[in-house]
This record gives sequence, structure tokens and C-alpha cells, in this order.
Amino acid sequence: MWQISRKKKLEKDDTKKEPDWITVNGVHIPIKPGQNKDDVVKNFLDKQKDKEPKKDTPKKDDKPKSGDVYNTSSYNNNDGKIEITVDKMNPKFFRSDITIEEYENYVSIGKDIWNDISDTEKSNIENLKIGLPNKQSKNASGTFDPNSKTIGLHLDNIRSVEGKTTEVIKGAIASVLTHEIAHSQFHLKAPVTQSDWSSDVLKEKPITEYLKKFRKTYEKARQKLENIKFDRNILYDELDKIDKQIKSGKLSDKSNDPLVSSPLERAEKRKASLERDIEHKSIMYNYAVAEEKDYRITYGNETHSEYKVMEKGHTPLWKSDKEVFNKLKPIYDNYFGGKN
Repeated sequence: MWQISRKKKLEKDDTKKEPDWITVNGVHIPIKPGQNKDDVVKNFLDKQKDKEPKKDTPKKDDKPKSGDVYNTSSYNNNDGKIEITVDKMNPKFFRSDITIEEYENYVSIGKDIWNDISDTEKSNIENLKIGLPNKQSKNASGTFDPNSKTIGLHLDNIRSVEGKTTEVIKGAIASVLTHEIAHSQFHLKAPVTQSDWSSDVLKEKPITEYLKKFRKTYEKARQKLENIKFDRNILYDELDKIDKQIKSGKLSDKSNDPLVSSPLERAEKRKASLERDIEHKSIMYNYAVAEEKDYRITYGNETHSEYKVMEKGHTPLWKSDKEVFNKLKPIYDNYFGGKN
């Protein structure tokens, strides 16, 4: 009975009509009995469209552009000689917990302080940029670029100073602007003045904690120079002795052993070796001299800026030493005549 029923069922299935097939976009699609061909194709294409990866929408560039700035018409621009840019605040790029309201308040404070500074003091400035620091100065509260004569006031970093009161921020902005403007003034001084001032202030202790890192870097460069100079002098002394021996005529040019050079030959070889070593040391020495000078003037430049901050009655961002400041006053007056 089971076999008969199974046979009849198979015979019945064999009578079913095979589906038609159609190829769409390289895919074979069956069209079953009763289905409309156009509907099948449409449904297939709709499903394919849903499976296609969606294109990413272009990311919006939130970094400040030329249009993302505040109006600066109320800033003192020294009769158009200074270009001023104040970026609008974008919380996405600020590291501290500054709010837009706080940022705009600090911008206003910065403007008032900037406008109170005389045009004479700003004579070596061509650009003022208020906003975020660049990548090279991401931790700095302010910067001065002597090449473009640009002062940068970085409100994000200033906001991170201890304390949140308006007075604290006002004092910090005043200190930073004064410090950077002093850098611009220092670059106007004659190289010999910069060098001599720097040498003299190094005879005293740093007037603020901020200067200690510059002092340490200078001391390393100075010690490096002294070490190279010492080593080179030893070579010079030995070369002098060898040269005298050769010129004395007392060194024999004969050798009893064919495998051993004569005393004169050995002396001449040693002299040639010493001359090569001295040449190499001289190159190192010249480089070290330039490096020592750079770090010495950098220290003098930073000391000049910290001095100006204290002279104007502002509180430096770092702990200061009033006693050392008083010792520097006659040195400052000697080089800069009590001006700038």
C-alpha cells in the first residue's frame, strides 16, 4: 500500500511544470508558474539595490576656516599693519573643559589687553592669531614666530592654568601677551647686544621657574663644548711634542728590524694621525660653539620676556624670584636703556 501511494505521488510530481529561467545582471533567476516576469525582475533589482554598500557621507571639516572667525574690526591693528585672526570656538578640538561662553569671554579679555598695549611695543608684529595652538606648539600658552612675525595666543592652554576666575585668566592672558611681545622686541636688538645680555644674565639665577629648563639645556651645551675643547687641546699638545721631535733631527730614520718602522717613520705616522683627529675634533668644536651660542641666546631671549612680564607688574605663569629680578634691573637698563 505504501509503495503504491509513493509511486502515485512521484508520478504526480513529475507532471509539475519546470520553472522558466531568466538572467539579470549575470544572475539566473527562476520564474515559477503563475509569476509575472516583470515583477520578478523588479523585485530582484530592488533587493540588489538594498544590498549595495551605502556611500559614506563626506565628513564635515570642523577645523577653523577663513569664515570661522570672529569679527576683529574692534582690535587695534596698528593702522592696518597687523593682521588679526580670532578663531571661533569648536569644543571638538579643545582639550580643556572650556565652554563657548568662557572662550568668548577670554577672547574679549584678550582683545582689551591687546588694545591697551602701545603700537610702539607691537612694532615688530605683523600677525596676531587667537585660538588653538599649532602642532609644533600644542602645549604652549603663547608663541612668537620671528619669520612670519606672528604672535599666537592659545586660549585652550591658558584655560588649563590653575584657577578659573576671570581675574586669574585675565592675568594669565596679560602675562602671555607681554611675554610674546617681548620676544618680538628682543629680535630687533643687535646680535652683539643679544649675545652679551644673554651672557650677563647667565651669571644670575633664573628669575622664574620657567627658565630653569632653558638654563639646564644651555649648561649641557656649554659642558659639551668644554669637553670637546679639552680633548682637542690634548691632541694639540701631543702634536706639538711630536713635531718638535721630528724637527730636532734626533730621530733615526733607520730600523734594525725590517718589520718595525724607524723612530722617524713612527713619529711621522703619529703626526698624521693626530692631524686627522684634530680636524675631526675641530668640526665637532665649531658645531658645539654654534650650539652653545644658540642656547645661550635662547636663554637670554626667554629671560628678557620673563623680565618684561614682571616689570609690567604681571604675575608670571611660573613661580618668580623678586630678588633676582632686582639684580637684573641694572643689567637690563645697561643694554636696553630701560626701554622695551
